[in-house]
Order: sequence, then structure tokens, then C-alpha cells
Amino acid sequence: MFKNILPFVLILFLCSCKKDHKKITITNFKQQKTLLVEPYSLIPYSMFNLRIKGYVNDTIYLRTEGVYNLEFKLSGNIDTLWYSDYYGEGPIKCIFLPYKATEGKLDIEIKL
Repeated sequence: MFKNILPFVLILFLCSCKKDHKKITITNFKQQKTLLVEPYSLIPYSMFNLRIKGYVNDTIYLRTEGVYNLEFKLSGNIDTLWYSDYYGEGPIKCIFLPYKATEGKLDIEIKL
């Protein structure tokens, strides 16, 4: 019976890791935060999505490193979606910098 359950548990574990999808809610604007997404080697990809939603009392910076080197300077009420073609070229790091903002609530989601 153990031999029958082991493959199921292994598949469930691998599917739950979600290294190609990360989401964070930011309410503490005292330090920078970093998200890293990496493609799985055997899964085909076609799109990279970055969604930023929420509000801040002043300016923030958000930048990505890796395949896409983007920079966003945002403030106030934010509802931004950026997407582009992506074919598994490598990992993408998303870095949040509070800059002048001291309060607010932001949801940042990055997925391949």
C-alpha cells in the first residue's frame, strides 16, 4: 500500500512548490522585499505576468532583474498589470523598494 501512495505524495509535493508563481502582501514599508520566480525545466511557458495592486501614501520603486529589466515608479492608488512573452529563458527577480512611502497596502504577484 505504501508503494501506491508514495508516487501520489511525490507528485503532490512537486506541484505545490510553485516556484514559478509568487505573491506577497506588503504592509511594512521599512525594508525592501524580493520575490524570485524560476521556470520548471519540463513545462513550456508563453507569458510573464506582473500585477501590482493596492495603495501607498507616497512613491515606491519596483524593478525586475533577469530576462526583463524593468523599473516602475508608482504612487497613490495602484492597479498595474504588465505582461510579455516568456519562454523559460531563466529566473526573474522582482525587487520592491519603499523609497518615500511609509504606509499603505500592496499586493504584488509575479508568475510565469
